[in-house]
Amino acid sequence: MKIGVIGTGNIATAVIRGLCTAQDAPERILLSPRNAQKSAALAEAFAQAEVAPDNQSVIDESDWMILAVRPQVAHEVLSELNFRSEQKIVSLIAAVTLDELRDLCEPATDITRAVPLPPVAQHIGPTAICPVDSDVAALFDKIGTAVPVEDEHQFNAMCSA
Repeated sequence: MKIGVIGTGNIATAVIRGLCTAQDAPERILLSPRNAQKSAALAEAFAQAEVAPDNQSVIDESDWMILAVRPQVAHEVLSELNFRSEQKIVSLIAAVTLDELRDLCEPATDITRAVPLPPVAQHIGPTAICPVDSDVAALFDKIGTAVPVEDEHQFNAMCSA
């Protein structure tokens, strides 16, 4: 599986570290250049991590996308990108709803929200996901414990907790 990550802040970095050190790690994790220092450090630390020249290249070369930009810039960043219908999208972006993500990521329709915590870098801690998706749950179970919820209202309550 080839995973692309747009946004390499603290949470994305924890997820990437967790995935790169997990059993059955992804064959490739392509990183956006948004935070050049963190992306470069991850690429240096892990053989399967690589920095792409731009965000569109990340999308073009990935089967799964993890979106981890700040909510304040999510609409601006994502609206400029062209997703593919067959891509699986996992959004770590707080306060951006599934409906908004469907609009921003079309024609992709397989979209899940997730809220991992920093300890996933050490393969511990819960990650709420919504809606329930067995593939996304399996990904986060590699780096902690997936907590799937069907309802976005429940998901938002878990995020605030």
